[in-house]
Amino acid sequence: MYLPLSCPNRLFITSLTAALLCSASSAYALEGKALLDKMMKTHMGKADITWKSISEDSADSFTIQGALIKSPEGKTSSIEFIVVRGLKENDDSTISFDAITMNNLRGEKTDDNGNFALKSISMSGASLPTFIFQGDLTDEQKKARVKFDGFVMNGLALKDEDKLSMTMDTFSMGFADIPLDFRYEKLGKDQGPAAPALTMKSFGVYNVKGSQGGISWGMGSFTVADINVPTALTVPMTDWMKLYSAMTITKITTSMADKEVFAMESLSGSIGKADADGTQTYASSMEGMMVNLEAIPDEDTQKFVTELGYKTIEGSMTGTGTYNLKLGRITVSDMVLKLKDMLDISMAYAITGYTADVAQKFNEAQLEIAGGKEPMGVYMSMLPELSKIKLEGLKLAITDHSLTGKILDYQGSQMGTTGDQLAQGAPMMLGMGMAGLNMPAFTEMVTKAIGTFLKEKGTLSIEAKPSEPVSIMEVVISGQTDPTKVPELLNLQVVGK
Repeated sequence: MYLPLSCPNRLFITSLTAALLCSASSAYALEGKALLDKMMKTHMGKADITWKSISEDSADSFTIQGALIKSPEGKTSSIEFIVVRGLKENDDSTISFDAITMNNLRGEKTDDNGNFALKSISMSGASLPTFIFQGDLTDEQKKARVKFDGFVMNGLALKDEDKLSMTMDTFSMGFADIPLDFRYEKLGKDQGPAAPALTMKSFGVYNVKGSQGGISWGMGSFTVADINVPTALTVPMTDWMKLYSAMTITKITTSMADKEVFAMESLSGSIGKADADGTQTYASSMEGMMVNLEAIPDEDTQKFVTELGYKTIEGSMTGTGTYNLKLGRITVSDMVLKLKDMLDISMAYAITGYTADVAQKFNEAQLEIAGGKEPMGVYMSMLPELSKIKLEGLKLAITDHSLTGKILDYQGSQMGTTGDQLAQGAPMMLGMGMAGLNMPAFTEMVTKAIGTFLKEKGTLSIEAKPSEPVSIMEVVISGQTDPTKVPELLNLQVVGK
């Protein structure tokens, strides 16, 4: 259990919880004080804990009222009451309980050390190892897992030593199965097979507000469904393709000097289950994004912004895609970024050959590089895998709404001319620059498209439409040895309208 609190308060909660859960005897009222003192000594040195009353409600349940803890530094924290229900110790060194609830947790308020308060913490349907708070776990102990049906924390308010102030209405997790064995180190020693993934049915954070150093922020909610997090970087790529089924963040805001600098109504994404032929569908969207350009405290930026005439950037984004590991086919369609009254950018592409085996080789290569191997040598050894990745098609389009004209006008004012004159001269300058490429037909197509786009302020599109999938390695090698072959190889089409 982790809380972003000052160290003594954080350790107090974890230590008290551990002490309660590790007490397996039915005589809690008699043995609880000694056990808690022992746990506090383990975690906090000479910290002392007392309470007003402790009583057994049944053979496996008890209640503590008025818990008080004093750290060696003299700071005091309190919990109004703690209720434990259905506590049992199992033969396999694990403990389980039906529910544990702590209400009205408070840390002492001091001028230099801040304070915290929690309305309640509750956990239900839990099973965990007795050594969970122990350091330096053995490989055998790391095979154990923490499981619970629900965890909910309500009403957090804190202020720490760095003058961070934060409030949060609710933090929740549902139906979790959490391993103790995570291996995200670069390579590490061989510890045998990685543990099964961390899974969680639901995760949520609601209504967060905070401030520090003149900057304040807020978030309406952050929710994730069907979480599945691998425990090692070396697991098959298929394991990384089901991180979650849906994710949503709502109402993000950031302010500086009482001016709203950034806002976003929502950001969401989804990962679908594979269909009968193995294809997964991905989707993402961003709505109501706003950047307040007037709030940027930089004179050069403000001068540029004033010249362009934009006070804010407002936008949205949507996109969908698919991935089939068996076929190694990736598609992105309908990926569109819209910046209100400025421009739209859209993209679509499809590649084949990025199979599970190729993806795994890339993952292993990244681990080798992280372990100290020279990157070029690693990637050169992967040329056979890279050659399998082929481009089916690609399209990128920019639709202007006002940005192109304003940038031309700004550049013209800096050069003592006008935006229209720059637009008229741009194709000729571009043609002169491309003359050395010795691609007259392609140069004519590009200069014509750019000229039309700058004149009409419409849409400029670049599309690759090869007659059959082209190896990306072949494109790269051609670009280095004979660039004149690339437009024909990809059947590049550049259109302005």
